[in-house]
Amino acid sequence: MYCRAAVRGSAQIDHFIPWSRHFDDGIENLVYAHARCNNQKSAYLAAEDHVDRWIQRLRDPGCSSQLAKLAAEKHWESDPSKTLAIARSTYLILPPAYKLWVRGTQFAQIDLQRIAHLLGKP
Repeated sequence: MYCRAAVRGSAQIDHFIPWSRHFDDGIENLVYAHARCNNQKSAYLAAEDHVDRWIQRLRDPGCSSQLAKLAAEKHWESDPSKTLAIARSTYLILPPAYKLWVRGTQFAQIDLQRIAHLLGKP
């Protein structure tokens, strides 16, 4: 999810909106990531490019139907509108100087206008 490189070796499932910020265990909030990327992201909020890819995944009919099917098979929570609302309530209240995780130890100041656009500010 984060570095966009093929996963060879250790991988983990990450809560895109960190568990420490909101207890959303819905399948839509889970992403596949290299262990290294997941550990570097830790409990930080991901930068806009990551949010963009995550939103594209949620809005892609093929991917969203696969997630829904997997959730049904595994009896896993699935509520895309809830997860999107959690993302909005998490990101859209951040102060203008807030830093989002890009990669490794790199952070970038939030672009609130872009985040609002990506998340479809209600």
